[in-house]
Amino acid sequence: MLVQKPTLHIIGAGWAGLSAAVRACQSGFEVHLYESAPTLGGRAASHIKNHQPLDHGQHILIGAYESTLKLLTLLGGSHAQQFNRLGLAILDAQGQGFKLPLDRFGFKALRALLQNKRWRSIDKLGVLWTGFYWLLNPDTRALLKDIDRDDLSMGRDMSVKDFFAPIPDRIMDDLIEPLCLSALNTNIHEASARLLLRVLRDAFQDLPRSCELLIPKVPLGELLPGPARLWLERHGAHIHPSKRVRSLLEFKSEDIVVLCTSAKEAARLCASVASDWAQCAQALEHERICTVYLRSQADSKSQVLPDLIALDAREPGSAQFAIKNHHCSTEDNIQWAFVISAAPQLENEKFEDIIIRQAQHQLGLVNIEVLQCVCDKQATFKAKCGLKRPPQFVGQNIWAAGDYVMGPYPSTLEGAVRSGQQTIDLIEQELLRALPRHPASRTAELSSKSSSN
Repeated sequence: MLVQKPTLHIIGAGWAGLSAAVRACQSGFEVHLYESAPTLGGRAASHIKNHQPLDHGQHILIGAYESTLKLLTLLGGSHAQQFNRLGLAILDAQGQGFKLPLDRFGFKALRALLQNKRWRSIDKLGVLWTGFYWLLNPDTRALLKDIDRDDLSMGRDMSVKDFFAPIPDRIMDDLIEPLCLSALNTNIHEASARLLLRVLRDAFQDLPRSCELLIPKVPLGELLPGPARLWLERHGAHIHPSKRVRSLLEFKSEDIVVLCTSAKEAARLCASVASDWAQCAQALEHERICTVYLRSQADSKSQVLPDLIALDAREPGSAQFAIKNHHCSTEDNIQWAFVISAAPQLENEKFEDIIIRQAQHQLGLVNIEVLQCVCDKQATFKAKCGLKRPPQFVGQNIWAAGDYVMGPYPSTLEGAVRSGQQTIDLIEQELLRALPRHPASRTAELSSKSSSN
């Protein structure tokens, strides 16, 4: 029996909203997608400045982001054309640091650990001791058992700093802290060890593919938002750019609404109909990410620098990583993105001054021109221990999706894409449960039970 599905309204066309819209179209819903901005993509989009595309912040994917990569393939993308593939590497400008190979992983991975020139023998022995400590300590054993719980407010958790307490300081500074900041955008003293371990487990689950670093070599707007819009239009979705939804009363009560906006905006929209959910969303703390884009002369030294460089970030406001943007570089100039995770409260001009000093002193760049400083004050939620995230279900015919909604990942593109898809799947399940049972299927079920008895 064919059942007419209700109209589905998706508010917000970031990566969660776009993934939800695609999944809803595949499931046969009539989809309306609303976006307050004139372009789609939310915080992971692009704009043109001085005839050149600039992203709204630098993003790096990993090979374990299966939902995102499958979605890009569905939309007609070619990963080879969309990404530069790098092995997991945290290297300084001299090429020293920790690097895992892309192929023949096995003993090469162990050799990468043992041959790291920045780490002393006692540091490497400290890594082995840390493994024994985790097995012997009841708190860390309990945390590892709870790693699959999506709700961080339940089960055992501790800070990244406490979980990795036995590890030598040099490895903490060179490896653990950069990984924590890049994955969770939260300092190691507050960050949830359980959430970080969940990401790391997925990254090391299908080696070496899963731990590859995928650096976009096309503007973000051409990675997902542009192809998604074309796909949605071909499949009958109604897209409403530059349309801000001011109240849920704009929709019929029998229609379904999916909130794919920021946590703050979603809380505003549903405050009168789901106050508990709104309070949970409002209670989330956020961290800033600032990206300083600059251009430097493409001399012989800068051309051989790694595509991703770990920086000395001890000065407040300095970047942890510098990334080459090949799609915006020329024979004469190289464009760089300097990423400042968990960024402090500073003026853009101050960030630019600090980054110029880093570029000159740590990378030796010359003829530097700052292109733009992009600071997102609510880039991610603060991934703290015991964090309570709002669920997908908001209220009657109202749902939510986004990287801040309860799920296995922190504020990442993969977290947003998974959330959008999972919310549509949950809506489908609820609609199926609400269908009246057909007498024939009920008779077959009773017959099956009686025969089994």
